[in-house]
Amino acid sequence: MIEIKPYTSSDHEAFLSLARELQGFEAELYELMKPADEIGPWYYDLLEEYSRKEDGTILIAWDSGQAVGYASIFTKVEEDGRRDEVPYTCAYVGDLVVTAAARGRGIARQLLDACEDYARRAGRAELRIKVLAGNRRAHDVYRAFGFDDLHIDMRKKLSQ
Repeated sequence: MIEIKPYTSSDHEAFLSLARELQGFEAELYELMKPADEIGPWYYDLLEEYSRKEDGTILIAWDSGQAVGYASIFTKVEEDGRRDEVPYTCAYVGDLVVTAAARGRGIARQLLDACEDYARRAGRAELRIKVLAGNRRAHDVYRAFGFDDLHIDMRKKLSQ
């Protein structure tokens, strides 16, 4: 039985291990990522800073005492109207990871459900998430959850 709980200080090492797994996976898809072994306590501090500023938290998925995933959710992400032309506030899932060994069991869906509940309790009408273009599995999970494509960032590498 998967249990989703808010992060506590006793979860620190489990969180760092999960964050490093996410970083290692994403570094294979996007070359502008730090190596996984460079993810340290500073990363938690960064998410904690965002959580204070944007009314968020970190939710950890547990299975029989093992941390098998986490998601960060921020419910006061504000656009002032300069980028999107109209000011708004939305909720945003920052990170979402499930360990390789636990994938395919619906844990990402459970974490997304918990993030959605958190956003609804905060009074948000919209939940957003980003996904790397090469992460087709996550993209499929997010679409099945009800997300649709909003922005598609494109790039062209220029030779120097």
